Parts: sequence; structure tokens; C-alpha cells
Amino acid sequence: MESLIHFLMNPRIGMMSRICFFLFRLSLVFSLLSKSSSFLAKKPHSRHSFKLEISSHKEWNIRPATPQDAEALEVLLGESYGELLKESYSKEILDASLPIIGKPVQELLTSGTWYVAQNPETNELVGCGGYRPFAYGNEDKEFDGVLHLRHFATSPRFLRMGVGKAIWRQICRDVDSIYCKNSHDDNDHKQEIRMTVFATLNAQPFYESFGFEADKIVEASFPNGSKFPGMIMNLQGRPTYKE
Repeated sequence: MESLIHFLMNPRIGMMSRICFFLFRLSLVFSLLSKSSSFLAKKPHSRHSFKLEISSHKEWNIRPATPQDAEALEVLLGESYGELLKESYSKEILDASLPIIGKPVQELLTSGTWYVAQNPETNELVGCGGYRPFAYGNEDKEFDGVLHLRHFATSPRFLRMGVGKAIWRQICRDVDSIYCKNSHDDNDHKQEIRMTVFATLNAQPFYESFGFEADKIVEASFPNGSKFPGMIMNLQGRPTYKE
């Protein structure tokens, strides 16, 4: 700044040269301000209060959930549903529903087909989800060719980091090896299947990315008398995943 003042005050510099130099410096200032404003405008703003974890790893440890995971899963489900469902549900609905949907189901903990995603660096549970060969409450019925996805959730701190996709990949492997018919496979127990899920209203894009199609909105009725609306979504045929 001092050198600029000396330049402008130098009597050997003509008035026109001073004006041109001054305008040139002024244009540089405006250019820098414009670039700064553009950067700030493009900077994403998270609507969630949780701080997203910065992680370099891309692989999560996927394993079946066990009863020993119940406490950690209750924390995970409470954080995930309590924060993320605010986008699509009123406070009244969440206050009545979270005490129910925010707890792991004992039947899933012992099913062997409900999975948890574990951070390989800290062993923290960062996601969960799985499937059952029958709808909730119909455990005694025979398998009728419809698989039901159950209780998917991801920690708000690990969104968009491939947690749900890693669990889905494991489900696809299970379903392909156990249930789906192959042209070269004559096992009688394998058949054409479809998958269905009762999705929360804001989870529709997540399931659509796996090929599910929206069917209709229905309301789940809970023992406390509360109603919880969700979207029935279906996938016909062999489930697939993209690496």
C-alpha cells in the first residue's frame, strides 16, 4: 500500500498514467471480490446438525447383527431417524413413533440376515439394514417369493459414504445365492422373487437407486395408537448392485 502511495505522489508520473494505474489496481480488487463471492455461493450447506466424518476408506466391515449390538444399534437408530426424518415428518409423528422405530427388533438381531456396517478404523456401527423372507408379524408363514427389506439406517455423520450401498451389496449376494434361479441351476428351492420395502417418505430416492419402484403410500399402525406414513416400494426380479 505504501509503495502505491509513493507511486501516485511521484511528480514525474503523469496524471493520465496515475489514473490508468489506479483503475488497473481497482479492477484487480473487484475481480478478487467476485471470485470470493462465487466460491461462498457454491459452498454446500448441510441442513443436518451432525458433523460429517471425513474418511479416506471406502470399505465398511459388513456382518450380521447380534443381540450384543442392541445398545449400539439403539443409539444409531435414534440418531439416524431422529435427525434425518425431520425432513419429511412432523414433530408430533416423530415424538410418537421414534420410541418404537428407534429400537432394534429382537427377531432381526438373531435372524442372520440383518446386517451392520462397522467402521474398520474404530469398530463403530455406522449403518444397519437387512431382509427377511416374510413381513413383520408373519414369521410363521411360508416363504411366498417376496423378500422384505427391514430397518435400514445410516449414521448422520456418515451419509453419502457408501454405507447403505455396502449393506445392499451383501443382501444382493445373499439373495442371488439362496433364492434366485439361474439358467444352469436346477435347485427346486430357488424361484423368481421380488423384494418389497416399507420406506420412509424421504428414503424413496435411496431405494430407487437400487431399482425399486414406488407403489403407494400406506400408514403403519403402532401399539401406542400412532400412525406412521411410508411408501411401499417393490423390486421385481434379481437384485443387482453397481461397484
